[in-house]
Amino acid sequence: MVVSSASAYADAAKHDAQALLSDMDANLQTWTQQLATGEISAQDLAFLVKTQKDLMKMQALKQAGLSAIAVDKLKNDVINVITSTIIGKI
Repeated sequence: MVVSSASAYADAAKHDAQALLSDMDANLQTWTQQLATGEISAQDLAFLVKTQKDLMKMQALKQAGLSAIAVDKLKNDVINVITSTIIGKI
């Protein structure tokens, strides 16, 4: 039972992360270009990405019954991965 629940949460998290990236795609492209050209700093990028956290829907995880605390932690983790990935590529 625990394995199937963990699998359901993992699937829901993947779905929500893909939806988030899709929703943020235009902004991420713009911000990445601005970072590459020096228009914004890495700190600016981190701030901009973090502002998107409250906009994350995470609907699938909420429907799967994941607690609000766990959803917030996952949001922070996703934001950190996005920011570090972009900064690492520039």
